[in-house]
Amino acid sequence: QSPRVHDERTQHLSPEQFKRVLMAAPDNVRAIFALLTATGMRRSELLNCKWKYVDGARILLPTSKNEEPKEVHLNAFAQKVLASIPEGGPDDLLFPLVSPEAVSMAFHRTCKLLGFSDIRLHDLRHTFATWLRQRGVELDVIASQLGHRDLRMTKRYARIAAVQVKQAVSRLDSMCM
Repeated sequence: QSPRVHDERTQHLSPEQFKRVLMAAPDNVRAIFALLTATGMRRSELLNCKWKYVDGARILLPTSKNEEPKEVHLNAFAQKVLASIPEGGPDDLLFPLVSPEAVSMAFHRTCKLLGFSDIRLHDLRHTFATWLRQRGVELDVIASQLGHRDLRMTKRYARIAAVQVKQAVSRLDSMCM
């Protein structure tokens, strides 16, 4: 009999699922879903983000969940999404007409429509971290973008794939054979 493996529940979207979510998302929240996934930002951080915080290829948040300033780096995809949003004045919010509850509900409805079960809006943050980790990005780099002080939290967000472990272990074959 095989030993039991503790498999902590972690949810994240595959790239294919992410594309399907964006295609099925209502117009008023599509950019929000895209930016949450591309940046790893929290819903509250993005919905409270003002245009004056956007600084080229980064967003400079004056405070984050842990009450400290936070620098969010923007990849080309995130910059393209931001460029698609009608720009307001410096003190205007990026998304002034959407409530946090409306965003979460729209995500829930979109996932239900697509047949994705047991996935929440916050799992887009897990998706961001997991995709980076699966591409070999170090945990401390991911933690910096997420705003985590403790790498244990980042490890919960950023899951490596079994295939990565298998590939890593197979690198020893040349030494053992």
